[in-house]
Amino acid sequence: MNKLFRYIGVLVLSATLLGGASLVASFIDDEVDELSSLVDSKWGQLTASEQNQVYRLVAEAKSVLEHSRGGGNNPGSCYNEAYKFLSSSAALELCANGGTIGTAQCYRDAYRSLSSSDSMRLCKNGGYEETAQCYTQAYRFLSSSDSMELCENRGRIETAQCYQSAYRKLSSSNSMRLCKSSGDLSRVECYDEAYRRMSSGDAMNLCSPN
Repeated sequence: MNKLFRYIGVLVLSATLLGGASLVASFIDDEVDELSSLVDSKWGQLTASEQNQVYRLVAEAKSVLEHSRGGGNNPGSCYNEAYKFLSSSAALELCANGGTIGTAQCYRDAYRSLSSSDSMRLCKNGGYEETAQCYTQAYRFLSSSDSMELCENRGRIETAQCYQSAYRKLSSSNSMRLCKSSGDLSRVECYDEAYRRMSSGDAMNLCSPN
């Protein structure tokens, strides 16, 4: 596994130093695709901690590369990436409504453990790479369906952390209501502060997304 991590580290450094040159950027892009295939083949051998490390490093490599090109943050870039492994209609469904390169990578990551339909549900509507990680984190303490409900609509790792924090003081249904739809720990802080001045129900209405 150390060889894999060194490979990713070199890729991140290369993207950082050379990503602005079109030929080099094209080479690095091919390397990212090769790396994604390598990660797929080794995924089952990684611990949960190593999986999170791979998520972070690959995301960093892609982010640096796309930033150097000035692209990646629009549905067109999402479609171009998604069409490498999805049909045209599926890529359109995935990338509509604010998709980015991260949305395509979210699907690719989620598809390691979810069906194509569940991966689509989790990542569409502008999901991030972190949205797939949100599901992985949440599935450690929630059912698959509850993890999906929590993390769809642009969930992040902190969305799973939000639920865990909220569940120390709220019911499971209220924790879900407070944290889903891209919630973070600031919503729990909002609830805690509001609950000092109003009822629990009013605090929920104030701090929940809906």
